[in-house]
Amino acid sequence: VGGDVVPSVAFLTYCAHVTRAKNSNPVMCLSWTPGGRRLLTGNQEGEFTLWDGVNFSFELIMSAHDQSFRCMAWSHNQNYLLTSDSGGNIKYWSPSIAPVQSLDSHAGQPIHALSFSPQDTKFVSCGDDATVRVWDWAGHREERVLE
Repeated sequence: VGGDVVPSVAFLTYCAHVTRAKNSNPVMCLSWTPGGRRLLTGNQEGEFTLWDGVNFSFELIMSAHDQSFRCMAWSHNQNYLLTSDSGGNIKYWSPSIAPVQSLDSHAGQPIHALSFSPQDTKFVSCGDDATVRVWDWAGHREERVLE
C-alpha cells in the first residue's frame, strides 16, 4: 500500500443522525457552542441555525450576515464567537449569539478563516484578497496586513 493512504479513522463509518432545518440552504460552517449542548451552523443565506446537541432537533434560525457565511471561531476563553462572510464582513458575537461588533475588511472579498491568538488578545483573518490580517481584539482594529 502506498504512503498516501488515509487511515480509516479519517472516514465516517457510522452516521448517528440526519436532520434538516426548515430552510434547506447549504451549510457553509459549523461549531459546537461552549459546553457542547448546542450545535451552531451558518448557511449560504447568512443565517445561523441553532440545534439541540443531544437529540439534534431544530431550535432557532436567525439572520446573522447579509451574505453567505464562510467560517466561525470561538475565543479560547469561550466568551466570544467570530464569524465571517463572503462580502468581507467579520462579526463578534456573545455566547448567547447576540451581536457585539461588525467590521468590514479584505476589500469586500470572502474571508475563509479566522483564528484567535492563545491569549485571545488578537485574531487573524485570511481571504480571497490574498492577505492575512492581524486584528486587535479589544480595539476592534486592524494592526497589520501580511501580503
